[in-house]
Amino acid sequence: MRAATIATIFGLIGSAAGITATAAASLGDEPGLLAGPKVLVPDRRVSLVKIGPDGMLASLEDREEIVAVDLLRLSAAERDPIDRLIRLRVAEVMSGGLGKIPILLELQETIASGEDAKVDDVLQRFGATRPTWANPTPLDEIIETALPEHARGDYRAIVDEYREAWLQQHRGMDLALGRGRGLPGPARSPDAMSADLDADAASDTALLVKLERDKKLADIRRPTDASLAQARERFETIGRRLELTPDQEGRIQTLIQEYATGTNFKPKPRDGLKLLGDLFGVLTWKQQAEMVRYLREENPTPRWRPLRDSPQGTLMAAGLPAMLIMARRRRK
Repeated sequence: MRAATIATIFGLIGSAAGITATAAASLGDEPGLLAGPKVLVPDRRVSLVKIGPDGMLASLEDREEIVAVDLLRLSAAERDPIDRLIRLRVAEVMSGGLGKIPILLELQETIASGEDAKVDDVLQRFGATRPTWANPTPLDEIIETALPEHARGDYRAIVDEYREAWLQQHRGMDLALGRGRGLPGPARSPDAMSADLDADAASDTALLVKLERDKKLADIRRPTDASLAQARERFETIGRRLELTPDQEGRIQTLIQEYATGTNFKPKPRDGLKLLGDLFGVLTWKQQAEMVRYLREENPTPRWRPLRDSPQGTLMAAGLPAMLIMARRRRK
């Protein structure tokens, strides 16, 4: 309801703006009193460039290279190779299980340090076993090649328009901080103007490097955050079902952390068996019986036994993923 109300308000604002612009045009002699700044609208009907109420470029739900595909008129057959590529990239980011947690924790620390070189180093190591995600060929070039010829021109125009808008916004930020060529001063010589153009090109290159770094971090963050949210939801679900006390919740999370770190994030089946035993040791008899029922509901395979069939995966089946460690580390 709140979202619908906000949308209605913006709709009314848009209608009022249209009426105001019409009235301003009818004045003829003094259009500048009521007319707002001119906004150049691209000729294309589709665009990723959306300016928010704050005057800033609206963020996208995914990379512009991927979101741009949604704006193309593709058949299911034409879209299929792109979708397979996107699914493979996500699968690679999510691969590794517990083994990837140390590098994700390291990535969190390097991001907090604000040192781009360290972030790039961790991203490079993260991508060492993820060849599709870390492909040195730019993603837009890969997708453009996979598109049918009739869609390539529109795709390139959509992606380039968004990047240019992003660059303009960030160039503007540099100017606002006094780092630009827009400051008044004596006329520059042709050599100085050429040097300025070279500096602008170098600045754009650096900005695009930053954009790619941010997109890689977002590639990792999106599915990871989704998994963390799912882990929290399942933990809360089983906590309510077992009626865990705050003390039990704390002890269980401590066991999970010890399980992951004690095995160096490479647990063996016997480690899973020990963890399951420790978890049951925290529960009352009634809670243990309810836990067994929960495990069987989550794994309806006939005659399924957690200790026998999936000792290492029992923790995950119980809805208590060790990735909760990351959430705890993030809150500190």
